[in-house]
Order: sequence, then structure tokens, then C-alpha cells
Amino acid sequence: MALVSVLVTIAIFGLIVVVHEFGHFIVAKRNGILVEEFAVGMGPKIYGKVKGETLYSIRAFPVGGFCKMLSEEKEDAKGRSFGSKSVLQRMAVCVAGAVMNLVLAFVIIFFIASFGASEMPVVGIPTNTIDFVAEDTPASRAGLMFGDRIISYNGEEINNQADMNRAVRDFGTNQALIEIERNGERLNLEITPVVMGEGDNAFPRVGISLGSKIGVFERDNFNGAFDRAGFGETVASSFRATSLYTRLIIGSVIDLVTFNVSADDISGPIGVGQFIGSEITTSMERSGVFVTIIRLLNIAALLSANLAVFNLLPLPALDGGRLIFLIVEAVRRKPVPQEKEGIIHFVGMALLLVLAAFIGFRDILNFF
Repeated sequence: MALVSVLVTIAIFGLIVVVHEFGHFIVAKRNGILVEEFAVGMGPKIYGKVKGETLYSIRAFPVGGFCKMLSEEKEDAKGRSFGSKSVLQRMAVCVAGAVMNLVLAFVIIFFIASFGASEMPVVGIPTNTIDFVAEDTPASRAGLMFGDRIISYNGEEINNQADMNRAVRDFGTNQALIEIERNGERLNLEITPVVMGEGDNAFPRVGISLGSKIGVFERDNFNGAFDRAGFGETVASSFRATSLYTRLIIGSVIDLVTFNVSADDISGPIGVGQFIGSEITTSMERSGVFVTIIRLLNIAALLSANLAVFNLLPLPALDGGRLIFLIVEAVRRKPVPQEKEGIIHFVGMALLLVLAAFIGFRDILNFF
């Protein structure tokens, strides 16, 4: 199982990075930039094939990848280099990687939503319709019933289970007003959550679960309780989920820079790999192969959105840092001297490597 976890982690990170670099690659090609090499992996080359003007290679270490463009740091007389293109063209190349990561996250979420049935709570199109009310809970005592549609909780709009969980936890165990729709009629009920669960899983809850619509490409509706989702609804739902992931990650970054999170809350690839391994073991034992695959796809979507956000941070050596220099160039109408930009990127890369080493060291300590 440990070997499987390592291979799955490498595959997920490999997919995310290759898609990211492909974004740079395709936009660079579209703008007439000569791409000298498109590599999967890092380190010594173990395989390479030239097709057209580009060397496509596989490197020894299956982590990362790169898209090497002609003379990125200096202009080329033939106009085929990165530096010879307009500011807008270079900006497009810089943001293309992050855009492709968001596209990948959307595609994964769309796949999960399209082929899942309501009987699998991790797939399908999330709705705000109650599909289960536990006995002797705040929900049952408040009069909530199967089939009720949750409109709002304490004034917060509810569209799915995630919205419901967040609203209940934010408001705590205080009495709240829950607005529902039942048989076309709007009702307002009072409800007081209680803390359920143990340890890290102890949260205010009301005792309901919200169902999902059957996927647009799923053949069988398991009990006919909810409608089949249309293609447009699936697209919209997938877009909302991708947007939610992105907003959550941006919020986490803000918490990080404002010191609202501790070092223990930060993980690198090693920590993520440990989490993936734990998820595989737990899901296989409790839910089987199908749900395990779905959960891993969800992790991949979240990590892809995470890379998109992180890569656009205005830090030297990242695409976001390069964008800052391009914006300065557009305002000044002349580029920042290459020597100065190169030094700033070098220092930024060094600091990022130190940070990566620190996070990796903490991940190893946590592992043992």
C-alpha cells in the first residue's frame, strides 16, 4: 500500500505539472515562440525525440517538468524568443500555466459530477434537498423532512452540503432560523445545533444530509428521489466547485501571510503524499475502489487549483513574479534591466528552495 501511495502521489503531481507546463507550451507556440524542449520530469534525460523544432524528453526524476523557450532572458534577432514578443504576449504565456491548472480542476470535477449517482455522496451534482434526517437530532425535532429544500440557514444561502456545514459551524450551537421549501411552500423553522462527533471531528451539527442529482451521463437513477442533472447544470455546478476551491486556497494564502496559521498547518509534497496514502487506506477499507478513485480525483482537482493560485503569487521566480515585471515594463514602456531581474529571480528561487526544504524537513519529522 505504501508503494501504491507513492506511485499515486507521483502520478497526481506529474499530471498537474505537465498540464501546467503544457499551458505555457501551447500559448508560446501560438505566439510564435520557439520552444526548444518540453520535458516531463527533472534531472538527466533518459529519453528524447525531436518533433518539428522541439525536443520532447522524459527526465530521470518523475517530479516536475519544464518548457524551455528560445533565449528567454534575451531578445532573439529572428523574433522567435520569449523576450522578443510584446508585453501582452509574454503575459499570456506566463498566466497560461495557471489557467490550464484551473481548466484541469474543472474537467476533473465535471467528470466526477457527470458520471456519479446520488447513492455515492462524493459524486453527482450537489443539491440543497434533504435526503436523510437522523432520528432524535435537532433536525428531526425542528420538523425537517426528507425532500425539504434548504433555502437559507440564519440568512446564509444554502446550495449544497458544504454550504450547510459551513453555515452551521460558523453560527455554532446558537438557535438559528432555517428557511425551507416544502411542496412549493416556504417555511421558517427554528433549530438549535448540537456538537456531534469526537476529537477533531466534533462540530456543531443538525443531523441531516443533502443529496445529489444523478450525473448527466449515469444510466440508472437508484431510487428516483432526485432529478437527473442537465448538461448545463453540470457545467455550472462544476464551475462553482472550481471557484469554491480557488477561493478557499486564496483564503488560506491570506491566512498564511497574515500569520493566522501555524507552521504545523503547512505541508509540502511529502505531507501531501502522506495524506494521499492515508486517504487510500481509509477509503479502500470503508468504501471500496470506486469511492477511493473519486476521492483521489477530488484531491487532484484541489491540488491543481492550489498550484494555479500559488504560481500566480507576486513572488520572484514564480509566474506571478514575472507578471509583476511585465506590468512594470508596460507602465514604464521599457523593460527592467535583465541583470537586475535575473538577480531578483535568483534570490527568490533560493528563498523558495529554503522554504521547501524547511517544509519537507517538518513533513519528515511529522512522518516519524
